[in-house]
Amino acid sequence: MAISTASSPAAGSNANTRSKVRTRLAKLEESTAQYLTALDAADRQESMSGGSSPGSGKLRDKLTRLKAQMQKLKALEAAIEASPDKQVSLTDPDTRLMVIGDRLTGTVGYNVQTVTETEHHLIVAHEVTNHVGDRGQLPKMAAKAKEVLGFAEIDVLADTGYFNSPDLLACHKIGVHALVPRPNTSNAKAAGRFSKAEFVYLPDPDAYRCPAGEMLTRYCLYPRKTI
Repeated sequence: MAISTASSPAAGSNANTRSKVRTRLAKLEESTAQYLTALDAADRQESMSGGSSPGSGKLRDKLTRLKAQMQKLKALEAAIEASPDKQVSLTDPDTRLMVIGDRLTGTVGYNVQTVTETEHHLIVAHEVTNHVGDRGQLPKMAAKAKEVLGFAEIDVLADTGYFNSPDLLACHKIGVHALVPRPNTSNAKAAGRFSKAEFVYLPDPDAYRCPAGEMLTRYCLYPRKTI
């Protein structure tokens, strides 16, 4: 069995996140400061000329509208903070901004999970959810596939996005042999070094072969000190 995911965009949906709202609030505050400066200048001009300026009335109307917009955004910000995944969609409340790995993709919609039989490529089970990531989905989808097929044990393949130790343990407990690659979290490559995964262990000589072809042999053993 192979478990995969796909983001299904929802038409017209727009997810509001904490960062989006804060950016919009900052722009409104900047505009408000500019209009207040312009209003002060208009008031000084009125006091000097002794008459009223039609521009000051327009500036006050714009400030009133900006204040109303800021109140709406602050209410939206409070709703986002109260939301479990820190986002709110005003057009379709069930949609979410989807995640690939640990990154937001920009796609607002649903997370479609599918289990495919690898020999004939037939879909065995599927589910549409608004869970923004794949972690937590592996045991649930594998259990659905087991139930449909009626097998006591199954083998399941999934990509790195599904790697999660509690999920793998849950699969083991229900008779699912999950094969999921571990994500590479090392910064060795960025630092110009070889990563641990690039060193191949050779059992017979009890040594490691490095990517440059050199052999790293065992030098000595250090006993672990215990209290």
